[in-house]
Amino acid sequence: MSLKRHNPKRDKNEREIVAALRLLGCKVMLLDQVDLLVLHNEQLYLMEVKTAEGRMTKSQEALVKDGWPLFIVRTVDDALAALGISLWEGRP
Repeated sequence: MSLKRHNPKRDKNEREIVAALRLLGCKVMLLDQVDLLVLHNEQLYLMEVKTAEGRMTKSQEALVKDGWPLFIVRTVDDALAALGISLWEGRP
């Protein structure tokens, strides 16, 4: 008997986003239904990585409807903005 294992397709931009978050000291866990669970400054964030054309699945839309705060991120800047971080703060 074999176990059905879920192997979600990962977006091409996910690695770059995860690497940037980890460089900033965030703990990042890859998930199935939603891509990332991020711990930053003792707060948890759910992030869904999408390409420029990507859209949420029905189950992801249901999470949002149920009140789960889900950030859609397409770039490193999007992910940092979700955390309230700006790399350009204080620069001329």
